[in-house]
Amino acid sequence: MTLYPKLILDALATVRYPGTGKNLVEAEMVADNLRIDGMTVSFSLIFEKPTDPFMKSMLKLRKQLFIRMSLLMCR
Repeated sequence: MTLYPKLILDALATVRYPGTGKNLVEAEMVADNLRIDGMTVSFSLIFEKPTDPFMKSMLKLRKQLFIRMSLLMCR
């Protein structure tokens, strides 16, 4: 299986940010530094303020995101 940027962005678009109700892509929270190295993906999320009350919960969603990406790759 090959990872590519659109696949990652599609998976990120399934994650809702509780602060606005928009997905991470719609809310423009995904920085332009998406990196893919084999099966390793890294990216940054942009929060409006460093004290964002949802920051920790969004970081906990990482595991769910990887599961969603796996499902998208099977399509």
